[in-house]
Amino acid sequence: MYTISVVNQKGGVGKTTTTIACATALHHRDIRVLVIDLDSSMNTTAWCLGRHLEANEASIYDSLVAQKRGAQGEADWPLTNLIEESQLGFDYVPANRDLSAADAELANEPFLLADRLQELDDTLRSGPAPASPDMSSDGPYDFCLIDCPPSLGTLVYVALIASSGLIIPLGADQFSLDGLSQLLTTFRKARRVNPDLEILGLLLNNLDHRYGLTSDLVEELEAAYGDRVFETKVPARARIREAPMGVDILDHASGSDVVEIYNGVVDELLERTGHADPARTPEDADTRTRPQSTAV
Repeated sequence: MYTISVVNQKGGVGKTTTTIACATALHHRDIRVLVIDLDSSMNTTAWCLGRHLEANEASIYDSLVAQKRGAQGEADWPLTNLIEESQLGFDYVPANRDLSAADAELANEPFLLADRLQELDDTLRSGPAPASPDMSSDGPYDFCLIDCPPSLGTLVYVALIASSGLIIPLGADQFSLDGLSQLLTTFRKARRVNPDLEILGLLLNNLDHRYGLTSDLVEELEAAYGDRVFETKVPARARIREAPMGVDILDHASGSDVVEIYNGVVDELLERTGHADPARTPEDADTRTRPQSTAV
């Protein structure tokens, strides 16, 4: 299972939209994907569930904190007990507001999420059936996408330790560029513990080329980071911004260039992670035929 954190300490740069759209595009190709919502705002959970989680419903917080408190006899919450099938067809693990206090709980436990994901992968590869009846089907996942909170705190660090790659969504504005150096510092810190971690790419979102500064900043970013910038850029589109909770964003945007755009992002993602199918043509991009090279 190749795990990807979608990270930026700045809010409003498209982390949740990127996570959901990529998971949806992967699911449309019959690639097994799990989404983990690690943000107390619960936007990904709301999109997958069609509503926010109630206070008494279990979430990723229970899995991480129960693991930490396990020696004291607290109830255990492996991920297999938390996974649900989303309204969009792929599986997810929900978040709740308690995550806002998780940094203090996990400050000395950077490997908790990594351990949980390894435990999940081992269980699905060896067990006869998933523990949760709400999972979409048996078998291991090809990808796990983690929607991270808008911070560079402990939760993000825990996610990076558990990941093989990260995608950095950002806008073409000076604030995004200024904050990128801080994020790269956190990346380098995590990489000392997790040397397999790599930056899959910087994904430019919500670009509005009516403003001359947009093109200038895109050029500046590409000059500084080269091929680390995704070739596919996501322009400002009403069909993206207006997609409601619980709706397949690609179906919602059917007939527009949004489908082509996010399929382009996923084509690059598969290539950058070494899972691209060389036999796949652009005409196949929105089919549900499983690429033969996606097994991890």
